[in-house]
Order: sequence, then C-alpha cells, then structure tokens
Amino acid sequence: MPFTKITLMEKPFKSETVLPPFKKATKESPNAEIISQAANTNEYPFFELAVNQAAPIGFKIFFAGGNAAAIQYHDIISPLLFDGAGEIELKTPALSIKIMGKNLRVLFDHFFENRVVWIKEPDSSFVQLSEDQPEITTITLVYKE
Repeated sequence: MPFTKITLMEKPFKSETVLPPFKKATKESPNAEIISQAANTNEYPFFELAVNQAAPIGFKIFFAGGNAAAIQYHDIISPLLFDGAGEIELKTPALSIKIMGKNLRVLFDHFFENRVVWIKEPDSSFVQLSEDQPEITTITLVYKE
C-alpha cells in the first residue's frame, strides 16, 4: 500500500471562525421572560439557581456551623434519589449527600437539570416560608470507606 503525503496547514481557520462563548439569554430568547422572572425573585431561601448563566460545574453546601463543601456535578452518580417529599440523596464515588426537609421536589428537579449553585442548612436567621415552599432542615455527608 503506498504512503500518502499529508500536508499540515499552519493555521487552517481564521480567528473569525471560532464560535463565541455562550451568552446570557436575551429578549429574543424564547425563555427570556421566564429567566428574567426567576432572576428577579429570591424565591428559595435555602438554595440558589443558575438562571442567567450557563449551567454551573458544581454546587456548594453551606452548613449551619459555618463549614462548607463543594461538589462537582460530573462526580454525581446516577440515579439521583428522591423519596417524594422530604429526602434527596446524591451519591459520588467518595460520599453520599442526604438533604432532608420538606417540599423538596423542586430542588430535586433542579439538581437533575444541574441548575443548583448552592444549598444551605438553616442558620440563626429567621425565615418565614409559605406552606408549599421548599425547606432544607439538614444536610448530611456520609463518606464511603
């Protein structure tokens, strides 16, 4: 079989052909109104969502005692578990994360979509919640041996 000579080009593409990075939603975006409404409300005192930027690479956990942890989404192992009311379990190769509270379905859905930026346990500040609003009471990390 004869060899084929391959010619390498130094710069095969002009810089103008590089795709620009993702941008924030604009008014022309079909979901711009929904995104704008979500960005202008602090609807969830126990977690925050990424609404005006690309999906985050991970999320932070803030504990009542002042400690914190950070988990990258690519480390989460499927399936994400939800008991239908008050407990979400996320697993990574190193640990299991249990989030307990009430009305956690919306938080579970946002974890599935990789939209959660941070979650936190209740601290000393008082928060008035409506009956159907999600509430986190405890977050537990269980390390695997």
